[in-house]
Amino acid sequence: MFKSQHLLIGAFAVSLLGLGWHYRAQAHSAGPDTAGHSGSAPADSLQLSASQSHLIPTMTVQLQSFSDDVEALGNLDVDANRSVAVIPPYSGIVARVLHDVGDHVHRGEVLYTVHSPDLVQAESTLIASAGVFKLDSSTQSRAQRMAAEQSAATRDVEQANADQQSADATFRAARQSLHVFGLDDAQIDYLLLTRHIDDELAVRSPLDGVVTSRSLAAGQLLQAGAGNAPMTVSDISQLWVYAYAAAQELPRLHPGQSASISIDALAPAHFTAHLDVIQAGLDNDSHKALLRLHLANPQGLLHPQMLASIAIHTSTARQQLALPSTAVVRENDGQTVVFVAAGPGLFKRRVVQLGSEQQGCYPVLGGLQAGTVIAANNALFLDTALNLQSE
Repeated sequence: MFKSQHLLIGAFAVSLLGLGWHYRAQAHSAGPDTAGHSGSAPADSLQLSASQSHLIPTMTVQLQSFSDDVEALGNLDVDANRSVAVIPPYSGIVARVLHDVGDHVHRGEVLYTVHSPDLVQAESTLIASAGVFKLDSSTQSRAQRMAAEQSAATRDVEQANADQQSADATFRAARQSLHVFGLDDAQIDYLLLTRHIDDELAVRSPLDGVVTSRSLAAGQLLQAGAGNAPMTVSDISQLWVYAYAAAQELPRLHPGQSASISIDALAPAHFTAHLDVIQAGLDNDSHKALLRLHLANPQGLLHPQMLASIAIHTSTARQQLALPSTAVVRENDGQTVVFVAAGPGLFKRRVVQLGSEQQGCYPVLGGLQAGTVIAANNALFLDTALNLQSE
């Protein structure tokens, strides 16, 4: 079927071009008084034969529902509330990098490891404080037994109690400090049992998501809190869409309005978003307001930095005359024309005023009335033949 359609269009194009050359030959042979006209057809009209006419489908211009949209171009980005720069809590040398850009990771999964002298110090402090706590706890128990037997001075018992409480606080603080390094209770208990100090700090993902940036390699020195984030993890199941709106459009916009999003790479699919934020001030260069929309991406089809066409629905649908895009020709001078059926096989070029295209149709702002019959398709071929006729 696809091949037959191409053959039909090709045959029609050849027929129209032949018609155009016929008009040109007729005009030159008729002399200067008749050049640029086709006998009975006016200069802005084209008369087709019966065999040519059946290749031009026609339609009656009718009302159609159009949304009163604010249209803009924008780009997709990560939701800043769902994106985390994963930075180690302490400085060190990168030991291993376990994930790269594009990898899907789960919360708690190790992203990379760092040789950290601070971790060594924290583990050493825990082991030492555990020993002191054990010793002071034993001393306290012995002093309390002796006090019960009245063989220990009250001052000695009080000192033993104070030493044990101090050791207990130090031990708890040392244990808690290792939680900052990402160690859980089971790992800390294993460290106390084996007394084996490991200087490799595991840096884990704080959320389920995708690695969206990486700027580290094994052997690289990382300074805590300095420079770019070594790795960023983002949950792209929810995205933000940024766009700009002209100042005159702002009175029609408010947070909560729905919007239709189309992506060229995923055409003809459309996605639904909602307007979240309208920037209070205008951009210094463009004098437009920045808009931010929220877009669900549960299947992961969309990616940050994709370009998007946005139509924000600002009110209920309106009824307006409509034309399919296949019936419209844009001339070199900027005018938009259609071809009106003016009789059997006769089509007249007419200038029209149209609004912005919505899903393959244009709203008519002027130049046509309801009930007018026009060429619904192949308007470009008609325009080409008419231009040849006028030469």
